Amino acid sequence: MLVEKAKGLDALGLRASAWANHAAPWSWTIGCARSLLALCTAATLAVNGADVLFAPTLDVPTGLACDGVRSAGLFCVATHEHLDVARWVAVLALLVVASGYRPRVTGIVHGWISFSLHNNATVGNGGDQIAAALTLLLLPLTLTDPRRWHWEAPPPSRGTTGDTVTRLVARSSVWAVRVQVAIIYFHAAAGKLSVQEWVDGTVLYYWFTDPHVGAAPWLMPVVRWFVNHGTLLALTTWSVLVIEFLLAAALVMDRRYWPPVFALGLFLHAGILAVHGLFTFALTMMAALVLYLPPERAAARRLYSSLALRNRWTT
Repeated sequence: MLVEKAKGLDALGLRASAWANHAAPWSWTIGCARSLLALCTAATLAVNGADVLFAPTLDVPTGLACDGVRSAGLFCVATHEHLDVARWVAVLALLVVASGYRPRVTGIVHGWISFSLHNNATVGNGGDQIAAALTLLLLPLTLTDPRRWHWEAPPPSRGTTGDTVTRLVARSSVWAVRVQVAIIYFHAAAGKLSVQEWVDGTVLYYWFTDPHVGAAPWLMPVVRWFVNHGTLLALTTWSVLVIEFLLAAALVMDRRYWPPVFALGLFLHAGILAVHGLFTFALTMMAALVLYLPPERAAARRLYSSLALRNRWTT
């Protein structure tokens, strides 16, 4: 019995080692996603003053939420008197994060700023919450990243026990992010089924024509034509549900189905950006898609082939 258990543990260890060393977890695509997340948060902080982000509310009359664990946030450390200074310090730090320099260090900074904005500010959007969750789950990946820049090619596997454990931690971080993104899409799709307007296919009429969150004025001629075609309106409404369920199911799909599902996700968020103007939210979700369905191998081959061909013509 003990011999069989030992053999089972050895087999499990071999599988874990093979999985950890199958592909390097630190890639330029994840670097792209990190940079995009950092730029979105930087944009939110840059274009919104402290009086907007930390406006008093009924729940937080001081405008700065600093109870419990939230007191560890950057803006609580800065206090009311220095909120604008802290805001611009955060913007500069996020630009360093976006540059890709020293992921081991900037990953911690990125996670802290994202946590601070989501938890200390009284005004925010779903993109801030998603960015905070993703940067937290990415910490094991960034803390184990040995590269100077996250645009560099990852180092080859050394095959040592320490290197295998490091890669196992990093790849587990990537999978934790993927599970989180799948949950986000499943929750978004399943939650809509309890809303009658989503079920009967009319909800986009209200979203597109709402005077506060509806389509931009320059789109209104197209929107008026669109909402007057009931069948098209219903099909478009239900297509949002289908795409979100497909995106959730992509967690267990074969890799060859990732590109078309990834494209559908980009199309969905580009539509949200164009119609509602939710710039940082849409780009945050696009970054989440890159983390969720990374176009690692084929895209990398095309990129490196293009660079090699360019160098051949210029040398």
